Amino acid sequence: MPATFKTHIGGAVVELPATVRTIRESLPEEWHKEFNEAVEDCPANELFALLAKWALKPTTAEEEDRAVFEMLERREREFVEQKRREAEAGESG
Repeated sequence: MPATFKTHIGGAVVELPATVRTIRESLPEEWHKEFNEAVEDCPANELFALLAKWALKPTTAEEEDRAVFEMLERREREFVEQKRREAEAGESG
């Protein structure tokens, strides 16, 4: 059985391909050339992260991460705005 990465996507544990060959096979053919070039040009100390990125590419993980970061940014803006209003109220009161 080929090696796999395990991660959580959509609240479920998912196994992703974790060899150069199985990751390439999981990608749409139009991505193969870009993937091959990325792997061939990748420094050895960055190869694990590159393979994980490409294994995740055909999944919804990137969209889920983006949604989480957007929510965190929105909450941070709301928090900063609330603190600004409180500071202004304290200055005038």
